[in-house]
Amino acid sequence: MNLNQKKKQKIFTLILSLILIITQVNISSAVKSKSAKVKSNGKKIVKSVKKKNKAPKKLVKGNTYNKPSITVTTKFPTGTVEDNIIDVEYTAIPSKGAEITEVSYSINNSTYEYIYLKGGGIIEPKGTLGKGRVLLLPKENTIVFKVVDSSGKSATFTVKENPKFDYGIPTPGFGDDEKSDFADPSKGKFVNNRIIVFLKSNANKQRIQELVEYVDGTIIGKNNILNEIVIKIPKKTEEEINALCKELEAKYTDIVDHVGLETFGFVGPAIID
Repeated sequence: MNLNQKKKQKIFTLILSLILIITQVNISSAVKSKSAKVKSNGKKIVKSVKKKNKAPKKLVKGNTYNKPSITVTTKFPTGTVEDNIIDVEYTAIPSKGAEITEVSYSINNSTYEYIYLKGGGIIEPKGTLGKGRVLLLPKENTIVFKVVDSSGKSATFTVKENPKFDYGIPTPGFGDDEKSDFADPSKGKFVNNRIIVFLKSNANKQRIQELVEYVDGTIIGKNNILNEIVIKIPKKTEEEINALCKELEAKYTDIVDHVGLETFGFVGPAIID
């Protein structure tokens, strides 16, 4: 092989080597480019998923914020109670941009009784926001509170407890021998062996029993709404019963509001000083 042929062979070999190197570089660049695209696409997918997960949280928060709420913080009694008055405290929150205008309660699906009215125009304000009084009925009570705000939206709160109010003991009738005429005929007749005692709220039960024993009597009637008891006593005259009533009012000032005898006739059953 002459010198020229050897030179040509070297040049050809060099050119082939360059072609192989360039080809490998292009292949490597293409692979890296595809890898970068896959990673980039993967990031976009992750971001898209995160955005979808965030959307429902904002929606739930908005629904809750745009509705009023009421929560009664007072714990109601369970079982049977003798006092039908329950003073309550509650928290009422209006919807966004509104204010509380009404708070009321209903017992056993009856008409709602207002414990708070903001008032305005012809509507007179009533009560203090956050406080109120519930009057139980003489049976089991299912109590629902309702709040309304200035946007017209409302919400309710149902009390878990169902207290039963004990009305009391119905007073029995009386016979002819238990009737006596008043000295003044215009007053009709009175029951000669009974007195009616009107008690103060939260009167001590032990003191009530002391009063009953003091008059040698027995409780035969009880009205827990009017907070009164009817006591059967030994037969007495009009003057004797009136004197006893005055004595009890002076002796038991801590539990007694008023004591009187029972009358009937021209004006029907009533209480007379």
